[in-house]
Amino acid sequence: MLVQIYTGGTDEAISTVGVPLEPPSFEAAQFVCSLMQLADHFMLEHLKQWCEVYLTRKELLSVESIVDLLTHADACNAPQLFHMCAHQIGVFQELVLQTSQWESVPEDLKKRVFTEMRRARRLSQCRGD
Repeated sequence: MLVQIYTGGTDEAISTVGVPLEPPSFEAAQFVCSLMQLADHFMLEHLKQWCEVYLTRKELLSVESIVDLLTHADACNAPQLFHMCAHQIGVFQELVLQTSQWESVPEDLKKRVFTEMRRARRLSQCRGD
């Protein structure tokens, strides 16, 4: 993180930590989630956005991981990741809503997810998608 602060180089800084980021993996996602927490705490928006982009990769947005990523996005004030997670929950809605992870999501967060899903659906309808 210090390399990123002093040089502004995200990819180069991340590659020096010893956690392989390619191909995306559970271990890499855990590392990036921790990094995003720090970036949020220290208000390093560029680093936080880099983390959001990394975590929205299709290899990481599975039925098994989506709720954990959603709650993490909410805790870190990460809107890109939140919107992508809400979208993916809409795509996998039947499966996700049956998971034990979803049952543990606070009701206010569930409401925000459903609101985002409705907003995205209306936007899609307006575009004619």
